[in-house]
Amino acid sequence: MKMWLYAISAFLLAWIMARVLLPLIIKWAQRYQLFDHPNERKVHSTPVSSLGGIALFMACWSGVVLIAHSAQLHEWKWIFAGALLMFGTGLADDLIDLPAWQRLIIQWLAASCLYFGGWQVQWLSDILPISPLPQITTYGISVFIVMLLVNAWNLIDGVNGLAGSLGLLASLIYGGLFLLIGAWTEAIIAFGLAGALVAFLFYNFGYQASIFMGDSGSTVLGFSMAALDIRLCNLDLSQYNWYLSHSILLAMSLQLIPVVDLIKVAVLRMLNGRSPFHADKTHIHHYLLRMGMSHPGISVLLSGYTGLVTMWTFAALLYLSADWVILILIVFAIIPYVGISWLSRSPKAQLHMQYQRHEIELPERANYQ
Repeated sequence: MKMWLYAISAFLLAWIMARVLLPLIIKWAQRYQLFDHPNERKVHSTPVSSLGGIALFMACWSGVVLIAHSAQLHEWKWIFAGALLMFGTGLADDLIDLPAWQRLIIQWLAASCLYFGGWQVQWLSDILPISPLPQITTYGISVFIVMLLVNAWNLIDGVNGLAGSLGLLASLIYGGLFLLIGAWTEAIIAFGLAGALVAFLFYNFGYQASIFMGDSGSTVLGFSMAALDIRLCNLDLSQYNWYLSHSILLAMSLQLIPVVDLIKVAVLRMLNGRSPFHADKTHIHHYLLRMGMSHPGISVLLSGYTGLVTMWTFAALLYLSADWVILILIVFAIIPYVGISWLSRSPKAQLHMQYQRHEIELPERANYQ
């Protein structure tokens, strides 16, 4: 019972601190004109500060450090070191726009912090025919997973409330699971992140955001998701009739939208002869915007879809083998893009896409973004 109170306290502390910090950061950004300005590859039409990651990082980790210290937990230090690296790099990128190769080097260093701190993939020998695996293989796959999720969550942060809503859903589910199985450090981190995100969404969710989380927020969010995913898959939960395949499939369901979108976009860019780091408007939220959906509509749709997929995954694992669940998750990954392709042919969607291309003017003024 005491640890449940610690987790709730981490949530409340992070929420309170973020609610205090965010208005101050918004005013500070206005005073010094620290804005993310609109351009051809961005969807907002007015300058907005992208420094919300400052409040997210400080609120989440202040709560985690205070509560973890009170509970005499020590495993948080390595994930904090990596998160601090991601935050510093993201903040620098928000302010001065770092080149991709520099960001990747820092991501590698942050992933290495996790690995050498014990937050590493430890289950590869259970699913691969080679045992024991060379340490360099374990290291490489651990680093790859972290960097994949960091960039996936960074790129999904394209409309108001989307990354925050997806992150809140995942954090609450992870936090609840870790509490139930007695993984106290992981639970406190998850609930601290959730508390900060609840406060952040008050200023970011809706038709007109007051602040964005920026790279300093989205990369820390992706890094935290990677750490919690790895930790969940490492735990031996056989006493609960919960096995490695269950943990991997749960992680896949929660990361489905960001990861599939990243893979799809990167592949299409390379097939078109462009760098996978070339910025464009081919993400799933860009397609939905062109069809006339609003920012809050997209956030609710994709978060709700993720929640449904996750609930289905829980239920399916009770009755189906992991192989069948994997196949159906692949179908779930494809459904949004098939749906977009089909719905984009409707007259209403065609009208909005013509409007987005400035080929026509809509008869009535409406806020479509």
